[in-house]
Amino acid sequence: MSDLKMNELPKATAELLQAAVVDVANVTRMAAEKAALSQQNELLEAALAETATVRKFVAEPSTILGSVATKHGEIAERVEVGVRRARDVFNQLPFSASIDNLSRTAPGDYILNNKQVQSKFINGVNNSLSAVLGHLAKYKTFGRDDSFYHVPKDQYAVMLKVCRGEHVDGLNAKTIAAISRNIREIEQAAGKPFCEAVKPSLSTYAEVQQGQVIKTISRHEDELVDDNDKRRDEISAQHQPGWMDGAKVVGKAAAIGATVGFATELLRKHREQKKNPFKGQFTRADWEEVGVKTLKDGAVGAVAGAALYGLTNFAKTSAPLANSFVAAAKALYPLVLAYKERKISLDQLLDQGTLVCSDVGIVGLCAVGSQVVIPVPVIGALVGSVAGKVLSHLLRSHVANAAGQIEQRNQAMIAELDEASAKLIHRIDGEFDRLGDLVHAAFDLSLNESLTVRSVEFALALGVPSEKLLRTDQDLIDFLSA
Repeated sequence: MSDLKMNELPKATAELLQAAVVDVANVTRMAAEKAALSQQNELLEAALAETATVRKFVAEPSTILGSVATKHGEIAERVEVGVRRARDVFNQLPFSASIDNLSRTAPGDYILNNKQVQSKFINGVNNSLSAVLGHLAKYKTFGRDDSFYHVPKDQYAVMLKVCRGEHVDGLNAKTIAAISRNIREIEQAAGKPFCEAVKPSLSTYAEVQQGQVIKTISRHEDELVDDNDKRRDEISAQHQPGWMDGAKVVGKAAAIGATVGFATELLRKHREQKKNPFKGQFTRADWEEVGVKTLKDGAVGAVAGAALYGLTNFAKTSAPLANSFVAAAKALYPLVLAYKERKISLDQLLDQGTLVCSDVGIVGLCAVGSQVVIPVPVIGALVGSVAGKVLSHLLRSHVANAAGQIEQRNQAMIAELDEASAKLIHRIDGEFDRLGDLVHAAFDLSLNESLTVRSVEFALALGVPSEKLLRTDQDLIDFLSA
C-alpha cells in the first residue's frame, strides 16, 4: 500500500468514527425525547380516563342518591375523588382517593390519603356547619380520629374569615355570630382545631350542581391538557442539544482522534524505522513524538466533534453533509498554510481546494436527488458550484481575493449552461446559503492554528485543574520525560 493510502486511511477512519459518535448522540437524544413525549401523552390519556368515569356517573341521574335538590351531594363526592385520581395518574403518584370500597351508608363518603372523609355540600355556610355537627353527634368516633369533613371551598373561605375575625361581605352580624358559634362547637365536639376537623373540597357549591358539573369536569380536563402541554415543552427543552451533551460528544471525538493518532504514529515509526514499541525499542525521543502527535490529533478531533455537533444540531444539517464539511475544512488547512508560505499559487489553492470540497458538493446533490431530476451533463457543474461556495466560505477571511475569484469561476461555468440547469444550480446554492455564517464560525481555520490553546480552554471549561494541563508541546515532552 502506498504511503499516501497508509496516511489517509487512519484519518478517514477517525473522521467516520467521529461522525458516528455525533450521529449516535443525536439519534439517542431524539429517541429519548420521543419516548418521553409518548409517555407524557399516555399519562394524560390515563388521567382523562379517570375524569371520563365521573362524566359517565353524572350522565345517569337515576343512579344518583337523593332528590333533584340533593343529588349534588353525591356528585360532589365523585368529582372530588375523580379529579384527585386524575391528578395522581398525571403526576405518576399512587392513588390518593377511592370511593368504591366504602358502602353508601358508611360514616365516610370516600377515602383520602387513607383517611375517611365525610362530604357536606349544603346550601349556606351555617347549614353545612350544622350538618357537620349533626354527623359528629351521630358517630362518636368520626372526626375525633384521623377522619375529617369536606365542605365547599367557597364556604370554607367564609368560615376561615370568620375564624380570623375578618369582615365578610353580604353577611350580617347575626349570621357571622352563628357561624362563629358553630365553629367553636365543632372544635369542642371533635377535640381538635377547626382546620383539622373541617377542610375545603376541590369544588365550590355551585360547581357540582347538575346544571354546572359538566363544565366543572371540562375545566379540570382543560387544566390537565394545559399542564400536559407545559410538560411536553419542558421535555423538549430538556432534550435540546446543549453544552453538557456537546461536551460528551467533543470528549469522545477527541479520544478517537488521540487514539488514532497514537496508533498511526506507532505504525509509522515501526514501518519507517523498524522499531517495535512493545519490545522496548522506542527511545525517549520516540515516545515524545508519539505523545505530541497524540495530543495534536486529540485536539483536532475535539474541534471536528464540536463542528459536527454544531452543524447537525444548530444549523439542522444532515450528518453526512456536516461530516463532509468537517473533512473539507481539515483537508483545506494544509493547503492554506502552503499558500501563505508561498509554496503554491492562488490558482493552485483554488483548484486543489475545489477538489477537496467536492465531497460536500456530491453529498449536497444526494440530499436533493430525490426532489429534482439532475441531468447527467450538468452534474459536474453542480458539484463544482457547490464546492466553490463551500471553499469561498472557508477561505473568505484567510485568503484575500479568494471569494471574488471563486465567484468569477462559478459565473463563467454557469454562463455555459442552459437556463434550466442554471436555475438548478442557484436552487442548490440556496440550500448552502441557509447555513450562513455558521459554516465560517464552525470551521474557522484559526482554530486549527491554535489547537492546543483550544483544548486547554475546553479542559478548563470542564473543570480540569489548571496545574494539571499540558499547554505546550514542551509541557508534553516534560511530562513524558518525568
